[in-house]
Amino acid sequence: MSELLKMPEGMVLEKVILSKTVSNGIYQVDVALVLHKKQYEAALFLNRQYKPGPPLPRPLEKPSEVATHWMSVRPRIGFTEEEATLISDEVLSENRVKKITFKDAWGPEQDDF
Repeated sequence: MSELLKMPEGMVLEKVILSKTVSNGIYQVDVALVLHKKQYEAALFLNRQYKPGPPLPRPLEKPSEVATHWMSVRPRIGFTEEEATLISDEVLSENRVKKITFKDAWGPEQDDF
């Protein structure tokens, strides 16, 4: 991923955690580990453009065999349990190693991890 577009000011790309093409074959999805607002988060890029959303995958209300978690606001991108675990483990472990208290204050839900 040589260039990402429309990243928020102050967001620093660390590495790509996951890349995949979504089932419709139209979109390339990349999830990157980023340093943003003094903590490490997962950022979603759709066709190399940043899409706002939660800093970790959120569980779907009605999971399926194809997706159990989601990221991004519009369109919501689905992830399997394994993909969501990979992303969450990467983000949370980087925060632990750097002794950063991770805070997920995105949207109506507020969870401490």
